[in-house]
Amino acid sequence: MRGNTPGNIVVSIMKKKLSKRTMTIYEAIIEQKKMASVIGSYEKMHQIDGGLKCAYSCLGTDIIMALMEFKCEKCENDEDITIHHLITRDNRLFVNPVRYFVQRHYFANMGILCIKHHSNFHGNDNLENPTLSLSKARIDKVKKRFGI
Repeated sequence: MRGNTPGNIVVSIMKKKLSKRTMTIYEAIIEQKKMASVIGSYEKMHQIDGGLKCAYSCLGTDIIMALMEFKCEKCENDEDITIHHLITRDNRLFVNPVRYFVQRHYFANMGILCIKHHSNFHGNDNLENPTLSLSKARIDKVKKRFGI
């Protein structure tokens, strides 16, 4: 969908707000809630603008990184941090796809774990892969976004 869909309008408003100044974490949470209500109004995932899905997902990740101060919630390590979702991918088979997407990428469904603890949580040594870690560039971008 292109043009003035609700998703495009929300994304353009958010971009304007971010280009003028940094955003507080509280403002970001409010923005994500607004996006969730727009996304939640759709019946099918294919109807949702890709830019809105990306903005919603990234904003959730950015919020949780800032709230947890870019440190593992278990050991407070700030190296090799990853995003852990409490609602796992397995659940997508049992829930409406739109609802699943909104809930899975909402900031309160995420946690920050270092790669070691993320692997331990899942009982999977394959997660100990440096490419899963959030990059320094991504972390710096979030810090700039929230003026940290």
